[in-house]
Amino acid sequence: IFFRSCCRRSMMGAVSEADKAFVVKSNMASLFDDMAAAVLKDKPENIPAYLVDWLGKLSEYIKRGEDSQSYNTKHDVDGILQRLREEVLKKQPEQPLPYMASKLGNMMAEEGDGQDGEAEAPPDALSIYNKPRWPRVLNEKALTIVVFGASGDLAWKKTFPALFSLWCEGLLPRHACIVGYARSAMPHDKFIARISAKFKATEQQRSDFLDKCTYVSGQYDEDASFQRLTAAMEGLEGAKPEANRCFYFALPPSVFKTVAQGIHKYCQSSTGWSRMIVEKPFGRDLASAQALATDMGALFREEQIYRIDHYLGKEMVQNVISMRFANKVFSSVWNNENIANVQITFKEPFGTDGRGGYFDQFGIIRDIIQNHLLQVMTLTAMEKPKTLDADAIRDEKVHVLRSIRALDPAHTVLGQYVKTATGEGEAYLDDPTVPKGSTTATFATVVLFVDNDRWSGVPWILKAGKATNERKAEIRIQFKSEILPFKEEAVRDELVLRLQPSEAIYLKLMTKKPGLTPIGKLVQTELDLMYHSRYDNLFLPDAYEGLIYDCLCGNQGNFVRTDELIEAWKIFTPLLKTIEDTKAPPIPYEFGTRGPAESDTLIQKFGYEYGASYTWNPKA
Repeated sequence: IFFRSCCRRSMMGAVSEADKAFVVKSNMASLFDDMAAAVLKDKPENIPAYLVDWLGKLSEYIKRGEDSQSYNTKHDVDGILQRLREEVLKKQPEQPLPYMASKLGNMMAEEGDGQDGEAEAPPDALSIYNKPRWPRVLNEKALTIVVFGASGDLAWKKTFPALFSLWCEGLLPRHACIVGYARSAMPHDKFIARISAKFKATEQQRSDFLDKCTYVSGQYDEDASFQRLTAAMEGLEGAKPEANRCFYFALPPSVFKTVAQGIHKYCQSSTGWSRMIVEKPFGRDLASAQALATDMGALFREEQIYRIDHYLGKEMVQNVISMRFANKVFSSVWNNENIANVQITFKEPFGTDGRGGYFDQFGIIRDIIQNHLLQVMTLTAMEKPKTLDADAIRDEKVHVLRSIRALDPAHTVLGQYVKTATGEGEAYLDDPTVPKGSTTATFATVVLFVDNDRWSGVPWILKAGKATNERKAEIRIQFKSEILPFKEEAVRDELVLRLQPSEAIYLKLMTKKPGLTPIGKLVQTELDLMYHSRYDNLFLPDAYEGLIYDCLCGNQGNFVRTDELIEAWKIFTPLLKTIEDTKAPPIPYEFGTRGPAESDTLIQKFGYEYGASYTWNPKA
């Protein structure tokens, strides 16, 4: 207060009237008030040096303001915005942002028609609409994303394309920096070429994103390497004194612990959050999963660990909770009084494609069923959570896992693909990377039971296979038969959630056969919701995009908590041990077929009724 008062008196005490007039005209008293307020707010130790810096910044700010006003006058920015506002209020479109983007493109084209030479093409609507959509909270601090294992297949096939898509969709802050880290010595241009091989966008988008990417080579168990990584991050974050950091483990579990120790010792942010996205596999049995959980838990809090299961990022998987608990028509029939069985299926029409050596270490149960399909099952079977908070949802999932009955090996079918009878396709054992005589299953059907009031007696059939007849992942809920008065005319209703491809929900049900037919003649049809035909301009992010974005926003609801992980391994470890101890050869099935016939027999044994006369035909 004394400093501010002195400034004001010294200025207004000027001797000449001209000086006083200059003080008033230049608003100098107000300037000194602002200067004093800044000093009182920041309380610098060296006030003169602070004021020199403050005045310099003020000068730059004023210059920018003058430049902005000049630019505004030259290009009539206010006029353009006023025209745009009038158009929007006149039309009142349902989606104003895409409409405004379209109008801007038209205005740009009109302006180009009146100029000499070739007019610049109007911008694509989405390129304007999708720019600044990241959460504002991410603007407060620097953001660095480190991808460990940056030279590996997962990083360049999934992680970097997902980050690039978030960038193009306006969901990644423009000040974010991305660091690739791996043991391979790799020049920057080779790194850029590798990670961008799968990018699909304009050259400008590619260039802008790749300018944010850098590469650091180092070891996973060396202090000096992590110190070098920290120095690189601090150099990138220099413009902002506070930083958030996300570390993506695109790594094998064998190096999780050493990398986590290096991050904990040297790389965590001291001024913001530090989060770890950890890729599966999370161990190969209960003991190894517990060891990994203990190692990570000793270094990081649970809220810092994001175990990624990409099936939890799929649109239709995330829709299970919404559909179940927001619609009374479903919640009232979601129980053993109405449901005969539930199938959760994963099928793909190709084999291991030269990666059999890696796949052989895990097999189809560890690779797909124990994690992806079991996670989908818990969401489908869980009770209504008290809230939509991450822990409330995961608490209910854990309750389901703890209610699952011990698996019976007799309720399991294992298969391995071979060539067809005519020699077409390929055999799993023909993959040169697969150990000779391997008994690893490439197909499995497992039947589970949930021993609680809601699901007692309902079989849950989890089925996964490689080299089958189609690409498909779905949840198929078959309801019990309606016997009277139609008897055998009425077949079972089914609710199907198609996870991939072509996301959809459809309900198979009975109606009267159209035309001059008796009321007792029925035909099976469907009520369906095809996402891409129902929703215009639909953007469904890839699962990895959605999960990375969730991590940056601090949403853990779509990630696997430690107790979920342990309970899942408790269910499957005894079955896996029995399979590996007996070394029984899996049943051969031909490449490009449904899988072993024994799988269909097992499913029918547990009450599934297959309606071969009906096939769902998705509309274009």
